[in-house]
Amino acid sequence: MGEVVRTDTPRENVAASQAEIPPSADRSQDLLAETGSPQGAGNPSWNRSAAVLGRGVGTAVSEARRLPRQISSLRSRLQVVGKQAPAAFSEKPTEGQLIERDLAAQADKAAVYSAELGRRVSDRFEDIQREGRLHLQALRQLARRAAANARQWQPEHPLQAILICAGVAFALGVMLRVGRSER
Repeated sequence: MGEVVRTDTPRENVAASQAEIPPSADRSQDLLAETGSPQGAGNPSWNRSAAVLGRGVGTAVSEARRLPRQISSLRSRLQVVGKQAPAAFSEKPTEGQLIERDLAAQADKAAVYSAELGRRVSDRFEDIQREGRLHLQALRQLARRAAANARQWQPEHPLQAILICAGVAFALGVMLRVGRSER
C-alpha cells in the first residue's frame, strides 16, 4: 500500500465542505476543562491520520498563498496593444484600463478568499486537535479504570486470570499469523 502524497489529495470546494462539518460538541469543552491537556499519542494509525491531515492542510494553505502571486503574474503578462486616446478626448476607459481594473478586483477577491480559507483551515485543524486530545484522555481514563479493576480482580480469581491471559495471547498469535500470511 503506497503512502499518500501531496498530489493525491482531491481538490474540493472548501466553502461546501466547511458547511458539512458539524461543530464540536459542548461536552468536549467540559471534558477538556476537567481533564487538562493530555500528552502526545503513541497510536500509529492516529499518527498516520494526523500526517495525512497535516499534508492536506499544508497543501490547502500553500495553494491559498500562491493564488495572489499567480494573479500578479497574469497581470504582468497582459499587454495593451495599440495607442491610447488622450484623456481629454475620451470619457470611456480604454480596454486595457478595464482589464487592469478587472484583474485588480479579482486579485482583491483572491486575497480575501485565501485569508478566509486559511482562517477556516486553521480553525478546523484546532477543533480536530482538541477533539483528538479529548478522545485520547477519555481512552486513557478507561484504560486506567480497566487496569485498576483487573488488579483488584486478579488476586480473587487467579485461575480465571491465567486463562484470560492465555486466551488473549492465543488470539493475538492467531491475528499476527494471519496478518503475516496475507503479505
